[in-house]
Amino acid sequence: LRAKKKNVRRFNQWQETVRSAAARKRATLHLLHGPVEVRVSTYYTALPPDVDNVLKPILDGMIGVVYDLSLIHI
Repeated sequence: LRAKKKNVRRFNQWQETVRSAAARKRATLHLLHGPVEVRVSTYYTALPPDVDNVLKPILDGMIGVVYDLSLIHI
């Protein structure tokens, strides 16, 4: 992703923030092994960024915490 290349540190920090939040919520639960639907609401006061640049760190941050990477089919 272009956003990751532009600011790797910020991208990684956001991904870790998502991973930590997901881990706190799922602390007593096991990984999901069935279909998963993710809904993301975003709010911007200026021109919104490319949707891929918003979703990728969120989805990547949940891998191994909420769901297993092997469940992802494109």
